[in-house]
Amino acid sequence: MSILRHVTAVAAIAGLALAVSLPTAPSAFAAEPAGPVKVVYHLNEGNEQATAAMRNMRNHLAADPTAKIVVVTHAAGINFLLDGATDRNGNLY
Repeated sequence: MSILRHVTAVAAIAGLALAVSLPTAPSAFAAEPAGPVKVVYHLNEGNEQATAAMRNMRNHLAADPTAKIVVVTHAAGINFLLDGATDRNGNLY
């Protein structure tokens, strides 16, 4: 059973409406994306999460320097943005 037929069957069983648009040519999957990759990082758990997220963002930009990254913070996720905030090794953010 093809993936599209399987997904359609599962959606029908679940009573869900399904709209699927898949490329018709296999080469469409290998095409480069139009424009830069856009990513949102969400931080809400404090400095350890911020340290990991910054490492991930550094790696992401090393792999794709044209990526557009937005960071959304709230709750304890803002702590690393405050004056004097340090990581667990005492390094300033």
